[in-house]
Amino acid sequence: MKTIPVDISLVCATHRVLREAVASGEFREDLYYRVNGLTVTLPALRERTDVACLVERILRAETVSLRGTPITIGADVMRFFEQYGWPGNIRQLQSVIRVAVALLDDDESVIEAVHLPEELFGADQHRDDAEPIRSPLVNEHTDAPPIMTASPTANAAPAVSTRSSSMRLPR
Repeated sequence: MKTIPVDISLVCATHRVLREAVASGEFREDLYYRVNGLTVTLPALRERTDVACLVERILRAETVSLRGTPITIGADVMRFFEQYGWPGNIRQLQSVIRVAVALLDDDESVIEAVHLPEELFGADQHRDDAEPIRSPLVNEHTDAPPIMTASPTANAAPAVSTRSSSMRLPR
């Protein structure tokens, strides 16, 4: 058997407070001291104040090799992004931007509400002081997009017609 020297860096991530887990016996103390070099606590996306910067950075990364015309985010959509609760955190934001870019027509360069995934419109993930915006989706029965407002009660199911809804934007 031949020994091969290696030089590695170990990066660990958890949603748990490991000191508390060690104190309660849920995490091995010796392992804690082996892996704990620097603790960085990142806020949830909904708590961040730099959402617009993150959106722009993700948008650049998603569109760097696509086309010559720069793609931008519409003002209403950016306000929505800044107010949305983002239960899926940064991964959800990346996915939403990726979908929106894919839904742009060749002659479009601004991401608007019509380019966003339907799931965002029905979600009750907004602040109560936000105003509703009409969904780009059309009610199959009336050809008119209805207004849906987020309920002030957390986890309340929004009342939305099939394939029609709206998102709330800040005032």
